[in-house]
Amino acid sequence: MRFVQIHAKAFGPLADTDLELSPGMNVIGGLNGAGKSSWHNAIYAALCGIRRGPGLRKEDSEFAERYRPWTLPNWEVSAEISCDDGRTICIHRDLAENVDCSVCELPTGRDISAAFINDGSPDGARLVGLDRRTFLSTASVRQAEVTNLESGGELQQQLQRAAATAGEAATAAAAIEAIDNYMKEHVGLDRRNSTKPLRAAKDGLQRARDELATVEAKHIDYLKQLETVERLKSQADRAESESTAAEAVSARDQAHELRTNYSRAAELTQQFQSSPAPDLGADEKLASDVAAEIQTYEELVNQAPPSAGEDPGVLRSELSGLPKMPEGEIIPGRDVREAYEDYVSSLEGVDKMPDGDAVPTRAPSWWHVVGFASLIAAIVLLLAKLLALGAAALLVGSALLTFGFLRTRKRRDAERTRLRHAELPGLRNEPKAALSARLRSRGYQGDDPIGLYHRYAADCEERSEVALAAGRRRDLEKRLEAVEQLHALANNYAGSLVASQERLCALALRCGLEGSDSREVVRNLKSWQVSRSEQRKLMQKNIGERRELEALLGQGTLADLEREAVEKEREAKALATQFSGAKLEAWKAKNGSPSGAFIRTLRDEARKEKSGADTAEGELAQLKRSLPDVAASRDAVAAAELEHDRIGHLSKTLGATKTFLEKAQEAVFLDIAPMLVSTLEKWLPKITGGLYARAAVDPETLDVRVRPDGGAWRGATTLSHGTGEQVYLLLRIAMAEHLTKASNERCPLLLDEVTAHCDPVRTKAVLELLHEISKERQVVLFSQERDVAEWADKALREPNDKLIALDANALAL
Repeated sequence: MRFVQIHAKAFGPLADTDLELSPGMNVIGGLNGAGKSSWHNAIYAALCGIRRGPGLRKEDSEFAERYRPWTLPNWEVSAEISCDDGRTICIHRDLAENVDCSVCELPTGRDISAAFINDGSPDGARLVGLDRRTFLSTASVRQAEVTNLESGGELQQQLQRAAATAGEAATAAAAIEAIDNYMKEHVGLDRRNSTKPLRAAKDGLQRARDELATVEAKHIDYLKQLETVERLKSQADRAESESTAAEAVSARDQAHELRTNYSRAAELTQQFQSSPAPDLGADEKLASDVAAEIQTYEELVNQAPPSAGEDPGVLRSELSGLPKMPEGEIIPGRDVREAYEDYVSSLEGVDKMPDGDAVPTRAPSWWHVVGFASLIAAIVLLLAKLLALGAAALLVGSALLTFGFLRTRKRRDAERTRLRHAELPGLRNEPKAALSARLRSRGYQGDDPIGLYHRYAADCEERSEVALAAGRRRDLEKRLEAVEQLHALANNYAGSLVASQERLCALALRCGLEGSDSREVVRNLKSWQVSRSEQRKLMQKNIGERRELEALLGQGTLADLEREAVEKEREAKALATQFSGAKLEAWKAKNGSPSGAFIRTLRDEARKEKSGADTAEGELAQLKRSLPDVAASRDAVAAAELEHDRIGHLSKTLGATKTFLEKAQEAVFLDIAPMLVSTLEKWLPKITGGLYARAAVDPETLDVRVRPDGGAWRGATTLSHGTGEQVYLLLRIAMAEHLTKASNERCPLLLDEVTAHCDPVRTKAVLELLHEISKERQVVLFSQERDVAEWADKALREPNDKLIALDANALAL
């Protein structure tokens, strides 16, 4: 078999382009990016396609991600193949949907896809006896994957088939596979989610056993429930008997108590028929009032009466005569004084008369004398701790001294001004204007600022005198308030004492007592308090007994009480018929006299026990109706055990058969190794330049060891990278040769950059070996190395061989 033409309608960067190949050796060269790897994988995809089985393998998704068309929506590739038996086959692939895939013969066009189906899609590798995975492991070598050999079951099966039967299907591996498939279908694995017979039989047996255990457990539950019902019914009977005994004892005790109460009520009724009920409440109220009033009177007598103090009328008269606080300044403002002083100092001859004589000095005014006297009085009052009067005197003295000082200065200033106006008419006018402005702001207008200032100072003096008098108002108001409070206290005390004396006399009359004055009345009342204690005890006893009678009778009469006692005696007799007298006495000795709450508790417990017993009995009846058949469950377990044993016996039989076949397969592995070794040793000296001549292959793992003649064995993976790749390249070629012998079709080799790690000598040796192999089978080699292209140009001859140069500019980038 050989590839004639590959048509890449849309594959990676390839778009609607063809690749024609010769039957011998084809060297396809080009720089990086020219599409060599894309053509290599396009040839593989056209031949083998992509599986359509369930699930998406990682390698399939990676292949699709890398080689889907870069610019086109479809993904299609076709191959024309010439078979060794003379047929021509055309394979078409719609890789995008993996549905429109077909294999047909030319020129008839007959569809022969069914003969190549593998994992849901046509697999052209079956032409040479391989499948798409083993073809990729042997005949197709992708870039940098020379040593990447799969050791999966498919490749081992192909190796065994090639060695044992020259490609026939009836192999030990096929038999093992058939056994595995049969076991998979008719036995299966013992896994949790498996639906195959082994797991189904095991699960069925377990379910049958579980069902039997459930049925037996239900029978055990029924028996336990039956015991529980009997126990609950017994407990309910005991609780009912206990409750009835308590009621009988209680009824007997109540009947006895009612009979005793009737006798006592009859006695008290006879006792109180001729005497009225004492009024203890009124007596208590009288005694309480007497004790409280005596205490009030003695507290008033022992209390000192408050002093009235000053006459409030005098203080009110003095307060009404005080003036109101004046509005305006009582002392000339600082700005006015400063303006006045500036104006006066601006005049010449301030301190001297025009003729040089000094201004005459006046004697101190009466304001100074009174002011100093007030200050001395304030000091005396403050030392005497009369703070209010001392503060008032201090305020008055300070005001008088200030006023006297201002008045004296004003006179002196007036005199000086008069002299200045008389002698110095040409003074500056600026201070005068400032003084006039400040006086105008206070309502004083005129051309004579000196005169206006004196009038303003006089007005301040008058307001100061008024303010001094008005300043006494607050002190007088406080004194008046204190005096009025004292008068009110004195009046209240006198009134309270008189009222207490009157109340004492009234209480004495209520107690039948007399007295000439308040003190005698108090003494008589205290004697009355001592003498009434014995009488009060008798009254309290009488009232207690009357209350006892009321409690005994309740809302009824003495006849009602007797009738109730008779009825309770009849009830006690009826309840006691169920028990002997000794039993009731024993019950009472153990539990005492039962209270109503205790009896209600016993009744509730009896009802609860009865309800529980009835419920349990109903549940037992329901359980009995739904009770499953134990015998049927045991028969089901026996049937499940037979099925489980049958599947187990089948599994053991198939396992033993498989073991025999595996041993036979091991013998076949020993036969295949010489086939691979003979092919390797034929090519190994040439490919390694005579360095290694002998080879050994493990057919199970495909591990290769080599050695020189007479030398030590070395694993191929431990050699230099280039030598190792060359050894495994020979192994792939040997495998392709032996695996495809039975198909009668020579398998082509698809190689991508297999000389990348070879030196020039080894590269030439590999190329010459491939050229020799191409005489028997088609070789398609992709390489970007200049040495390879130069060798191909010299060694290859058409039409059997072909050198193809790819151009990156022709790609659909």
